[in-house]
Order: sequence, then structure tokens, then C-alpha cells
Amino acid sequence: AAHKAVEYVKSDMVVGLGTGSTAAFAVDRIGQLMKEGQLKNIIGVPTSIRTLEQAKALGIPLATLDEQPKLDVAIDGADEVDNNLDVVKGRGGALLREKMVELAADKFVCIVDDSKMVSGLGGSKLAMPVEIVQVRACASAYVNVYMHVCVHVCLRAESYLCNVRADKTYQVLLSSDSMQMKPVCSN
Repeated sequence: AAHKAVEYVKSDMVVGLGTGSTAAFAVDRIGQLMKEGQLKNIIGVPTSIRTLEQAKALGIPLATLDEQPKLDVAIDGADEVDNNLDVVKGRGGALLREKMVELAADKFVCIVDDSKMVSGLGGSKLAMPVEIVQVRACASAYVNVYMHVCVHVCLRAESYLCNVRADKTYQVLLSSDSMQMKPVCSN
């Protein structure tokens, strides 16, 4: 599947490089094709430190989204996909960066196999990733999410990463002053 996704990459393209085990196969394939001379003048825009390190090791020239704000194609995997082709992404922790890179691309190729298919989002019963980004120093954010309880919050580079479980609809207040999440049932 990753090799098929890389068929969308042509020489002289700026390519968004996704994060996760599935996307890693695509990054490997791009590196292999560049080494063999089948792809030339590729610039990769990685969605995570892990992907940046992988691409560097393969000799793929890299840029940031600031340096290359328009991408030809972005390739990444998904955590869940439903019958409407709605996807859950970000369980690998690169939520915001993945979405920014994918939105900057003219085309997004999402690598999926049968193991990722669910009857409805949240169907895998795994935690749903939520990233809350601060827009000012003492920001508070209200987010409507489906959750049983807030299970994990960590601060990473001025954003909060949360894992929530699908069960009931809650409104969550995340305050940078208190670093606490308070679920308030919205039903």
C-alpha cells in the first residue's frame, strides 16, 4: 500500500512526509527511489522529529512548512477509517503538524488497509487524540469531545496532547493556569 501511495510522487515535487509505522514505509520507498535515480529533486516536509530523522538518514532533502508553504502531495497513514472515508489521525502524537502539512498539499494520499476500517469513528475503542494549541500565554480552550474520562494530558511545545475515550459527549475546559481538565456533561 505504501509503495502504491508513492506512485503519486514525481520528480521535482515538494512532498509531505507523514508520521507512524505505515508512513515510514512510504518514506523508505521515496528514499530508495531517490537513491536509484528514479526520483530527483524531491523536497520533503516532515510531520515529526521521528520522520525528519528517518528522511535525513535516507538522504531526502528537507524543508519546513515555512520554507515550503505549498506542497504537491502529502502521504500519511490513518488510525481509523469509517465507511464515509472519515479518518482518525494523530495517535502517534503528531496531530497538528500532520494536519498543517496535509492542508498545505494539493493532494493528500492516505494509506489504509482493512485493519484500520471501523463501522464508525471511535469504533476501535482506542483513545481519540486531541491537541489543544495555546494562542496566548494564559489561554483556556473549550473542546467538545466524546469521552468517558480524561485519561492523559501532557504539555509539549506549548500545546496539550490529550487522549480521550469515546463514550459520552462532554465539554472539556483545559486551562493553562491550572493544567487541569474538567469534564462537564453537555447532554
